Amino acid sequence: MAETTPNPIEALVNEARERLSQEISAQAAELENVEKSFREVRDRQKKLQEEFEQQLNQIAGDSLKTLRARQKRLEETVQQQLGELGKYQPPPPPVIAAPLDKLLNSVRNIITATLPEQVMEVLAEEVERMGVRAAVFDVRGKSWLSRSIRTPPSATPSKRPAMWTRISTL
Repeated sequence: MAETTPNPIEALVNEARERLSQEISAQAAELENVEKSFREVRDRQKKLQEEFEQQLNQIAGDSLKTLRARQKRLEETVQQQLGELGKYQPPPPPVIAAPLDKLLNSVRNIITATLPEQVMEVLAEEVERMGVRAAVFDVRGKSWLSRSIRTPPSATPSKRPAMWTRISTL
């Protein structure tokens, strides 16, 4: 009969084993849940990292395409402007107001004058013909300023308009 009656110590040990087994099973289930959560977090982190790298590569590719397009447009613009600069023709040099032929004709006309009054008339005509605003002449030691209008030098100083002015010193 001793065998059929459970031993109280054995019963306590079995009860302790059963409680420990339940606690270990509960902790094992918790550990499995933690491990499962950890794997899910790790998988999610990998997935997020891959998505991030894909987005980053896409953004970098788009930026590179945009920069290449801008560079191409800039190169085309520079080439176009260089072409326009290559076609540039400077304006012709300014035309001299009194070409050499006209100047020589004026000198010839002055040389043919014999009297001082004739010289002054010819000078006034030449000033008018050359289209200059004013000219200074020295005739036999007397300086005159002509302002492109014909006025005879023989006119008295009071009647002489401001167009003929004698210059006392130069």
